[in-house]
Amino acid sequence: MAPHDAPRFRSAAHPDGALLIGNPEEVAEKIMRHSEALGGISRVTFQNERGIAPTREVVGAIELIGTRVAPAVRAKARNRKDRPDCTGLTSSSDLETGNLS
Repeated sequence: MAPHDAPRFRSAAHPDGALLIGNPEEVAEKIMRHSEALGGISRVTFQNERGIAPTREVVGAIELIGTRVAPAVRAKARNRKDRPDCTGLTSSSDLETGNLS
């Protein structure tokens, strides 16, 4: 995929865009919007482009996915009547133990 120029990046980072960028609550909401639009999802794959970010920031982002984003998505999925199937999101404990089934 070609790198994003500024207008394409803004469009993709927008709440309706494809990139999952923001604080944990914003990312969880975006995942739920995508799930609703797609009729339910069971998996989300995160790709973190390290670029020039320090390792501690990359690791911190991964930890937030497991400790804040995934639990928030699971809770939102349980609380919605249409119940998009987001229960397959991997938790940080699964990452630590290697249980990624």
